[in-house]
Amino acid sequence: MKFSIRQMEVFRAVMIAGSMNGASSILNVSQPAISRTIAHTEQVLSMRLFDRRKGKLFPTQEAQLLFEHVVRLYDAAMQVSRFAEDLSERPTGKLSICASPSLALGFIPSVVSAHLKKNPDVSVKYWTALMAEVPDELISRQADLAITVLAIENENLEVTTLAEGHMVCVFKSGHPLSSRKIVSLAELSQYQLVSYNRGVPFERLVSDAFAKCNVQPRIVAEVPRAELALALVREDVGYALLDRFAINHLSLVDVEVRPLKEKISTSVSLIRSRHHEPNIHVKAFTKLLQQAAIANLFLDSNPLLQRPRS
Repeated sequence: MKFSIRQMEVFRAVMIAGSMNGASSILNVSQPAISRTIAHTEQVLSMRLFDRRKGKLFPTQEAQLLFEHVVRLYDAAMQVSRFAEDLSERPTGKLSICASPSLALGFIPSVVSAHLKKNPDVSVKYWTALMAEVPDELISRQADLAITVLAIENENLEVTTLAEGHMVCVFKSGHPLSSRKIVSLAELSQYQLVSYNRGVPFERLVSDAFAKCNVQPRIVAEVPRAELALALVREDVGYALLDRFAINHLSLVDVEVRPLKEKISTSVSLIRSRHHEPNIHVKAFTKLLQQAAIANLFLDSNPLLQRPRS
């Protein structure tokens, strides 16, 4: 490229200022640097741009014609620069998020809302995905990031733990175990259990926990989601062992929640593809998610178990 962007910028400044000194003030560089750039530009273009008469510069006809094109190009460049500045302050674009069903109705919508208030020109695509579906969603770039309960082991994914917690027991108010502050799996095995469907990660966690205690649960119903389990518990079909994150934003009317003697651990994980560099939207949303965790939304100190029934 014979005529560089920098040479155009210097040439434009000289044309506007009418002198080398004036151009140096506009560009905040030394006058000799301006003179060298103009001399080099004339050399590479093989044309004289300015006549020097009595210490003054007079643009040649070629310079006048060239200036018309340079002005148009410079104005276009300034528009790009202003757009880039606006983009850094109020980024536009799209953000695609998938989440475990147990989290999708909880705190994530509030984080989405906070992100959109800060970035009103961003559009969000938000949906639920089962654990088995998450890797394909991320690797195929259908989703920019995923938020799941329980981590996913996959060499193509980067997993960040946002918070850790435990499963809890939920039963109808007035249940025979209502007087207990903590319940054991051995005690619960005497009563009917509303379980997750087979194949759901939570079901495997619960089954393994009962097996370690050498007791067999009395499964009366199977459901795919926590809110369905809670609805059956409310009708006194049986008790349920649910993830605390799943019930954090569900109504606990007519039900009671108790911690388990045997800890069944869960975690909230932020997951994205290792093969795709996170864009500005992903980074900003990730920061909000981490702030939400720091704000004790998920910590065991959260008074969920003592939350008043409404």
